[in-house]
Amino acid sequence: MGVPLGDVAKRMGHSVETLVSTYTGALEGGEPLANERIEAALGGALRSGV
Repeated sequence: MGVPLGDVAKRMGHSVETLVSTYTGALEGGEPLANERIEAALGGALRSGV
């Protein structure tokens, strides 16, 4: 995680659309980690309601 989809797609020889539609199962379950990273990037603003 942490690599832009466009970069991953390019390295795999796919378009972003093909990457997402083909490998969507591998992306499932990442929401809690994504939420943590977004909240950390926002400095806890989501938790404080700012």
